Amino acid sequence: MKKLLLPVYTKKNEPYAIYKYYILFDIGQRLEFKSKRKAEDYVRKISSYITDSIRVINTVQKEVYSLYLEQYFKMPSNYCNKIRLVIDEYLERLKYFHSYQSTGDACIKFISVYSLLNIVQDACKLLRRSMKSLKDYNTVSRLNGYLSILSVIYDKLSKLKKGNINTIYKESTLTIIHKKEAIKSMT
Repeated sequence: MKKLLLPVYTKKNEPYAIYKYYILFDIGQRLEFKSKRKAEDYVRKISSYITDSIRVINTVQKEVYSLYLEQYFKMPSNYCNKIRLVIDEYLERLKYFHSYQSTGDACIKFISVYSLLNIVQDACKLLRRSMKSLKDYNTVSRLNGYLSILSVIYDKLSKLKKGNINTIYKESTLTIIHKKEAIKSMT
């Protein structure tokens, strides 16, 4: 299965550092941890969230492409060309969030997620502008919904990069240790 794998780095030049382990998101932007185990746990959670987010982005991209094809004959040629160029770029960029580039490629992987978000957002905005000019407000409303989904993903990623693990949406199950049976009364 394709997913984002961020490596956990160790500060080799600072052997006595309190926060010895870190995850690199972008040049100069990293999240530091005291223990390797905590860093690896965080990487697993953020990787899971990002992979699920890419699936949502793929779904939105599919819907935007479908709307583009539905509205193609109504739209002016200049909008058709602009939207097609943006939409076509999506498939070219999709492989970068999970593929191996080189040692230290965490920045490329994480930035590619934002790149995918930007591409879908740009396509939505261009299509929305075209639909507004055609006064097709039902489609505009649909595109506004897609844009709000994308903004939620942006916000969650921003919080995750700052170390806010509370944004993870998956529930954990509780195990029952002891179950007390109800006593039936004899009346």
